Amino acid sequence: MKTSQQRNENFNWAFFTWIALTLFISVPCAPLESASSPINSMRKASLSLVNVKADAAGAVRGKPAAVIDPATKMLLIVQPIRAVQQSQTGAGVIIDPSGLIVTNHHTIQYGTRIIVTLYNGTEVTANLLHTFPEGDIAFLGIDPPFPLQAIKPGDSSTIKVGQTVYAIGNSPIIKNSFGEGVVTGLGKRPWANNTGLNNVDMIQTNFNIYEGDSGAPMLNREGQLLGIFVGRLTQVADASYALPVNSIQEKLSEFISTLPQKK
Repeated sequence: MKTSQQRNENFNWAFFTWIALTLFISVPCAPLESASSPINSMRKASLSLVNVKADAAGAVRGKPAAVIDPATKMLLIVQPIRAVQQSQTGAGVIIDPSGLIVTNHHTIQYGTRIIVTLYNGTEVTANLLHTFPEGDIAFLGIDPPFPLQAIKPGDSSTIKVGQTVYAIGNSPIIKNSFGEGVVTGLGKRPWANNTGLNNVDMIQTNFNIYEGDSGAPMLNREGQLLGIFVGRLTQVADASYALPVNSIQEKLSEFISTLPQKK
Protein backbone atom coordinates (compact mmCIF):
# COMPACT_ATOMS: atom_id res chain seq x y z
CA MET A 1 0.00 0.00 0.00
CA LYS A 2 1.39 3.45 -0.98
CA THR A 3 1.82 6.16 1.58
CA SER A 4 0.50 9.69 1.03
CA GLN A 5 4.08 10.89 0.45
CA GLN A 6 4.62 8.27 -2.28
CA ARG A 7 1.31 9.26 -3.93
CA ASN A 8 2.38 12.92 -3.88
CA GLU A 9 5.77 12.09 -5.43
CA ASN A 10 4.11 10.05 -8.21
CA PHE A 11 1.66 12.87 -8.85
CA ASN A 12 4.45 15.44 -9.05
CA TRP A 13 6.46 13.28 -11.46
CA ALA A 14 3.46 12.72 -13.73
CA PHE A 15 2.51 16.41 -13.60
CA PHE A 16 5.97 17.69 -14.58
CA THR A 17 6.28 15.03 -17.29
CA TRP A 18 2.95 16.21 -18.76
CA ILE A 19 4.12 19.85 -18.65
CA ALA A 20 7.41 19.00 -20.41
CA LEU A 21 5.70 17.02 -23.17
CA THR A 22 3.12 19.76 -23.67
CA LEU A 23 5.80 22.42 -24.07
CA PHE A 24 7.87 20.25 -26.43
CA ILE A 25 4.90 19.51 -28.67
CA SER A 26 3.26 22.93 -28.61
CA VAL A 27 6.34 25.15 -29.12
CA PRO A 28 7.51 25.05 -32.77
CA CYS A 29 11.22 24.45 -33.33
CA ALA A 30 13.10 27.44 -34.74
CA PRO A 31 14.58 26.85 -38.19
CA LEU A 32 18.30 26.12 -38.21
CA GLU A 33 18.88 28.64 -40.99
CA SER A 34 16.95 31.76 -41.83
CA ALA A 35 16.46 32.89 -45.41
CA SER A 36 18.98 35.69 -44.84
CA SER A 37 21.63 33.58 -43.09
CA PRO A 38 25.22 33.73 -44.37
CA ILE A 39 25.01 30.03 -45.28
CA ASN A 40 22.09 30.62 -47.63
CA SER A 41 23.77 33.71 -49.04
CA MET A 42 26.94 31.74 -49.80
CA ARG A 43 24.98 28.88 -51.33
CA LYS A 44 23.40 31.32 -53.75
CA ALA A 45 26.71 33.06 -54.45
CA SER A 46 28.42 29.70 -55.11
CA LEU A 47 26.38 29.45 -58.34
CA SER A 48 28.55 32.30 -59.65
CA LEU A 49 31.85 30.62 -58.77
CA VAL A 50 33.73 28.99 -61.66
CA ASN A 51 36.92 27.03 -62.02
CA VAL A 52 39.42 28.49 -64.50
CA LYS A 53 42.08 26.32 -66.13
CA ALA A 54 44.63 27.82 -68.51
CA ASP A 55 46.53 25.33 -70.67
CA ALA A 56 49.87 26.27 -72.17
CA ALA A 57 52.25 24.36 -74.39
CA GLY A 58 55.82 24.03 -73.18
CA ALA A 59 58.99 22.05 -73.75
CA VAL A 60 61.34 20.11 -71.49
CA ARG A 61 64.94 19.33 -72.34
CA GLY A 62 65.93 15.72 -71.86
CA LYS A 63 69.20 14.31 -70.55
CA PRO A 64 72.18 14.87 -72.92
CA ALA A 65 73.38 11.73 -74.65
CA ALA A 66 76.42 10.81 -76.81
CA VAL A 67 75.76 9.27 -80.24
CA ILE A 68 77.86 8.37 -83.26
CA ASP A 69 76.95 10.09 -86.52
CA PRO A 70 76.82 7.18 -89.02
CA ALA A 71 77.76 9.46 -91.93
CA THR A 72 80.80 11.15 -90.42
CA LYS A 73 81.64 8.61 -87.68
CA MET A 74 81.97 11.58 -85.33
CA LEU A 75 80.82 11.63 -81.72
CA LEU A 76 77.91 14.00 -81.18
CA ILE A 77 76.22 15.22 -78.00
CA VAL A 78 72.45 15.54 -78.42
CA GLN A 79 69.81 16.78 -76.03
CA PRO A 80 66.25 15.73 -76.89
CA ILE A 81 63.40 18.19 -76.39
CA ARG A 82 60.01 16.90 -75.31
CA ALA A 83 56.76 18.83 -75.69
CA VAL A 84 54.64 19.06 -72.53
CA GLN A 85 51.27 20.49 -71.63
CA GLN A 86 51.24 22.80 -68.60
CA SER A 87 48.17 24.02 -66.77
CA GLN A 88 47.45 26.76 -64.26
CA THR A 89 44.25 26.52 -62.24
CA GLY A 90 42.37 29.15 -60.30
CA ALA A 91 38.88 30.47 -59.73
CA GLY A 92 36.70 33.15 -61.24
CA VAL A 93 33.39 34.85 -60.58
CA ILE A 94 30.53 35.49 -63.01
CA ILE A 95 29.81 39.21 -62.83
CA ASP A 96 27.32 39.46 -65.69
CA PRO A 97 24.81 36.85 -66.92
CA SER A 98 25.98 37.45 -70.50
CA GLY A 99 29.05 35.36 -69.61
CA LEU A 100 31.47 37.97 -68.24
CA ILE A 101 33.90 36.54 -65.67
CA VAL A 102 36.60 38.16 -63.54
CA THR A 103 39.68 36.21 -62.51
CA ASN A 104 43.37 36.80 -61.74
CA HIS A 105 45.84 37.75 -64.44
CA HIS A 106 48.45 35.38 -63.01
CA THR A 107 46.10 32.42 -63.56
CA ILE A 108 45.73 32.90 -67.30
CA GLN A 109 48.83 34.87 -68.30
CA TYR A 110 50.56 31.94 -70.06
CA GLY A 111 47.43 30.16 -71.25
CA THR A 112 46.79 29.50 -74.93
CA ARG A 113 43.49 27.75 -74.14
CA ILE A 114 41.22 28.64 -71.22
CA ILE A 115 38.55 26.27 -69.94
CA VAL A 116 35.88 27.40 -67.48
CA THR A 117 33.95 24.88 -65.39
CA LEU A 118 30.57 26.06 -64.13
CA TYR A 119 28.98 25.12 -60.80
CA ASN A 120 27.25 22.04 -62.25
CA GLY A 121 30.37 20.67 -63.95
CA THR A 122 29.66 22.05 -67.44
CA GLU A 123 32.91 22.97 -69.23
CA VAL A 124 33.08 25.78 -71.77
CA THR A 125 35.90 27.48 -73.64
CA ALA A 126 36.58 31.06 -72.54
CA ASN A 127 37.98 33.99 -74.46
CA LEU A 128 40.39 36.41 -72.85
CA LEU A 129 38.71 39.80 -73.26
CA HIS A 130 41.16 42.03 -71.42
CA THR A 131 43.82 41.84 -68.76
CA PHE A 132 45.39 44.31 -66.32
CA PRO A 133 48.71 42.78 -65.20
CA GLU A 134 49.42 45.73 -62.91
CA GLY A 135 46.27 44.93 -60.94
CA ASP A 136 46.31 41.13 -61.38
CA ILE A 137 42.85 41.31 -62.97
CA ALA A 138 41.60 39.59 -66.11
CA PHE A 139 38.20 39.50 -67.74
CA LEU A 140 36.98 36.42 -69.60
CA GLY A 141 33.96 35.86 -71.79
CA ILE A 142 31.98 32.67 -72.38
CA ASP A 143 28.88 31.77 -74.39
CA PRO A 144 26.37 30.80 -71.68
CA PRO A 145 25.20 27.20 -72.15
CA PHE A 146 22.23 28.04 -69.90
CA PRO A 147 21.08 31.09 -67.87
CA LEU A 148 23.92 32.13 -65.61
CA GLN A 149 23.75 33.46 -62.06
CA ALA A 150 25.82 36.65 -61.77
CA ILE A 151 27.07 37.64 -58.34
CA LYS A 152 25.86 40.90 -56.85
CA PRO A 153 28.57 43.52 -56.21
CA GLY A 154 29.04 45.05 -52.79
CA ASP A 155 30.90 48.22 -51.82
CA SER A 156 34.46 47.61 -50.67
CA SER A 157 34.85 51.24 -49.57
CA THR A 158 32.71 50.44 -46.53
CA ILE A 159 34.96 47.61 -45.29
CA LYS A 160 36.40 48.07 -41.81
CA VAL A 161 39.19 46.24 -40.00
CA GLY A 162 37.57 43.67 -37.76
CA GLN A 163 34.59 43.17 -40.07
CA THR A 164 33.33 39.62 -40.55
CA VAL A 165 33.60 38.38 -44.13
CA TYR A 166 32.95 35.09 -45.90
CA ALA A 167 34.70 33.07 -48.58
CA ILE A 168 33.92 30.21 -50.95
CA GLY A 169 36.87 27.96 -51.70
CA ASN A 170 37.81 26.47 -55.07
CA SER A 171 40.85 24.42 -54.08
CA PRO A 172 40.81 20.76 -55.16
CA ILE A 173 41.82 20.04 -51.56
CA ILE A 174 38.57 21.52 -50.16
CA LYS A 175 36.19 22.10 -53.07
CA ASN A 176 33.30 24.56 -52.59
CA SER A 177 34.09 25.10 -48.92
CA PHE A 178 32.39 27.93 -47.02
CA GLY A 179 34.44 29.92 -44.54
CA GLU A 180 34.02 32.81 -42.12
CA GLY A 181 36.88 35.17 -41.39
CA VAL A 182 37.84 38.67 -40.36
CA VAL A 183 39.36 41.64 -42.17
CA THR A 184 42.73 42.17 -40.49
CA GLY A 185 44.12 45.00 -42.58
CA LEU A 186 43.57 47.44 -45.44
CA GLY A 187 46.33 48.89 -47.59
CA LYS A 188 48.68 48.29 -50.47
CA ARG A 189 50.02 44.98 -51.67
CA PRO A 190 52.92 44.22 -49.30
CA TRP A 191 54.97 41.65 -51.23
CA ALA A 192 55.29 43.42 -54.57
CA ASN A 193 58.64 45.14 -54.13
CA ASN A 194 60.12 46.68 -57.27
CA THR A 195 56.90 46.21 -59.25
CA GLY A 196 53.99 48.40 -60.18
CA LEU A 197 51.77 46.30 -57.92
CA ASN A 198 52.82 48.35 -54.90
CA ASN A 199 50.05 50.82 -55.73
CA VAL A 200 47.27 48.22 -55.74
CA ASP A 201 44.78 48.34 -52.88
CA MET A 202 44.39 45.11 -50.94
CA ILE A 203 42.14 43.63 -48.27
CA GLN A 204 44.00 41.47 -45.76
CA THR A 205 42.08 38.66 -44.07
CA ASN A 206 42.83 35.73 -41.79
CA PHE A 207 41.63 33.09 -44.28
CA ASN A 208 43.87 30.18 -45.20
CA ILE A 209 43.74 29.87 -48.99
CA TYR A 210 45.18 27.07 -51.06
CA GLU A 211 46.18 26.36 -54.64
CA GLY A 212 43.14 26.96 -56.82
CA ASP A 213 41.61 29.58 -54.53
CA SER A 214 43.04 32.57 -56.41
CA GLY A 215 40.11 34.39 -57.97
CA ALA A 216 37.59 33.00 -55.48
CA PRO A 217 35.12 35.49 -53.97
CA MET A 218 35.19 37.24 -50.63
CA LEU A 219 31.65 38.14 -49.58
CA ASN A 220 29.64 40.06 -47.04
CA ARG A 221 26.78 38.54 -45.03
CA GLU A 222 24.32 39.19 -47.86
CA GLY A 223 26.47 37.26 -50.36
CA GLN A 224 27.60 40.40 -52.19
CA LEU A 225 31.06 40.45 -53.72
CA LEU A 226 33.62 42.45 -51.74
CA GLY A 227 36.73 41.20 -53.54
CA ILE A 228 38.55 38.26 -55.14
CA PHE A 229 41.48 36.50 -53.52
CA VAL A 230 44.89 36.84 -55.13
CA GLY A 231 47.27 35.02 -52.80
CA ARG A 232 48.82 34.79 -49.37
CA LEU A 233 52.08 35.44 -47.60
CA THR A 234 53.88 32.16 -46.97
CA GLN A 235 55.96 33.66 -44.16
CA VAL A 236 52.89 34.85 -42.24
CA ALA A 237 50.26 32.49 -40.86
CA ASP A 238 46.61 33.22 -41.64
CA ALA A 239 47.29 36.16 -43.95
CA SER A 240 45.58 36.19 -47.34
CA TYR A 241 44.81 39.08 -49.66
CA ALA A 242 41.92 40.08 -51.89
CA LEU A 243 41.45 42.70 -54.59
CA PRO A 244 38.58 45.05 -53.65
CA VAL A 245 35.48 44.86 -55.82
CA ASN A 246 35.56 48.64 -56.35
CA SER A 247 38.98 48.29 -58.00
CA ILE A 248 37.60 45.52 -60.21
CA GLN A 249 34.67 47.71 -61.26
CA GLU A 250 37.04 50.57 -62.09
CA LYS A 251 39.08 48.29 -64.36
CA LEU A 252 35.90 46.95 -65.94
CA SER A 253 34.75 50.49 -66.73
CA GLU A 254 38.19 51.24 -68.15
CA PHE A 255 37.96 48.16 -70.39
CA ILE A 256 34.43 48.99 -71.56
CA SER A 257 35.53 52.53 -72.46
CA THR A 258 38.00 51.04 -74.98
CA LEU A 259 35.31 49.13 -76.84
CA PRO A 260 33.88 50.52 -80.08
CA GLN A 261 30.74 52.49 -79.38
CA LYS A 262 27.55 51.27 -81.05
CA LYS A 263 26.04 53.77 -83.48
